[in-house]
Amino acid sequence: MKQVQIDQMIQNVTASVASEWNAVNSAFSDRIAEYIDARNKIQAHLAKVLRTLCPSKKWPQKEIFIIQHKVKFNHFCGNFIHNNNE
Repeated sequence: MKQVQIDQMIQNVTASVASEWNAVNSAFSDRIAEYIDARNKIQAHLAKVLRTLCPSKKWPQKEIFIIQHKVKFNHFCGNFIHNNNE
């Protein structure tokens, strides 16, 4: 009798863990898709901005990469300075 109860409890816990595992994996996959979509939209917007700033220039990927990192660095420094002044 006790063995049957123990087996049932183990099956319940296993099913619960599997259900939570699947829910977390699904949420994580959704978040990754949202991140990729947002990144692609930002990159497309950056390309439009660069074409607007200098329409005759062809922007190689290397220059876009450098600008992206400068923007990230400036954003980080601005946040760092802002947070340390509080």
